[in-house]
Amino acid sequence: MLRALRVELSKAARQRLLLAGWAAMAVLVGLFAWGMWQHPLRPRLPGTTGGEFVVGGKINTAPLLAYMLLGFPVAPTLLLPMLLAVFTGGLLAGERQLGTLRVLLARPVTRLALLAAKLLTAWVYAVVLAAFLGVFSLVLGYLLFGPGDLTPLPKGGQFVIF
Repeated sequence: MLRALRVELSKAARQRLLLAGWAAMAVLVGLFAWGMWQHPLRPRLPGTTGGEFVVGGKINTAPLLAYMLLGFPVAPTLLLPMLLAVFTGGLLAGERQLGTLRVLLARPVTRLALLAAKLLTAWVYAVVLAAFLGVFSLVLGYLLFGPGDLTPLPKGGQFVIF
């Protein structure tokens, strides 16, 4: 089982689709960062009547970019599963297309172990891609906006900034 997993991970590392997923996530982070740069957030404090509050510090910060990317429904609920489905389909269909599926099924590895190795490879890809999304958004956010003074915290569907 571990040997089959190691073989599947090495085959997956050589796929161009792996880099396409990372590139798609990098483009998404870049678009969000560009949007935050072009249209900075303006604080809207509910219940204020004008100039009663003074907000100090920057609102556009690296943690806010990461929070918006991971909390916004496009990346984790649409793009990540779509990339994962394409990658997993490529793992399974690639063997048949290359003609190596018959050779694999003739080996002493059971079909269940082979399928489990492929699915574990897809799980590793999903975890690495999600981690890449979070880390890349933080790195790009720190490069563009800096750490800032304010940190976003979710509170019951509301957006609280401290």
